[in-house]
Amino acid sequence: MDDEGYFYFVAHGADIIDCRGEQVVSQEVENVLQSLEGVREAAVVGVPDRVQGQAIKAFIVTDSRDLTEAQVLTHCRQNLDALMLPKYVVLCQELPKTASGKINKSDLR
Repeated sequence: MDDEGYFYFVAHGADIIDCRGEQVVSQEVENVLQSLEGVREAAVVGVPDRVQGQAIKAFIVTDSRDLTEAQVLTHCRQNLDALMLPKYVVLCQELPKTASGKINKSDLR
């Protein structure tokens, strides 16, 4: 918060996705994905897209074999602005990790 009472969001540049000229914070999308029952982990990255600049690509590790890409997208449509909807959803067994155990988003790009 600055001296005049305005709040500013500060995020790591790699966690900002430039989609259709707007900035999307990957953590916001990840939080919604992780609120879906059966999702153990989620990571969101921006991938090059000729129309959008960057498209949102979601990687999801699930506890449920029944969870589908369509269910994920329905959940996102119910809980996110249209600008923040993933264009791609990848259901996977695990996410790449750094030596310290954090999700390695560079490997996902």
